[in-house]
Amino acid sequence: MNPEQQKGPRAWDLAAAAAGLTIFRLARLIFGLPRVYATVARWRVNGRPGDNSRAEQLVSAVEHAAPRMPWRCVCMDRSVVETVLLRREGFHAQLALGGRLFPLGFHAWVQMDGKAVNEPGGEHLSYSVMDVI
Repeated sequence: MNPEQQKGPRAWDLAAAAAGLTIFRLARLIFGLPRVYATVARWRVNGRPGDNSRAEQLVSAVEHAAPRMPWRCVCMDRSVVETVLLRREGFHAQLALGGRLFPLGFHAWVQMDGKAVNEPGGEHLSYSVMDVI
């Protein structure tokens, strides 16, 4: 079976996703979320982007890896790692942070061209955007 026909994310992408989730978790514990957030804000887009199917593969890899981690990965974990992986592959991904007053809550998601790429259910629509990096 050729790689374009296989189901689910590629093994290398899953490994990168798991490594990214682990690094984010450790960095957040050691340095704190504000410093990690600032690092992501400075992260540059590398190279030329592939087609949209490559972006979908990377997001899918993180979404598949996150529930298999030995800790609970929340939207911030997934979105930060997805943003970094997408930027490394040349995509102009943005990390969006939102909040709402009732019920009080906060949420993070990834945007490309103003559209959420990791929100198939549209959960982000119930939040007001507070920041986009």
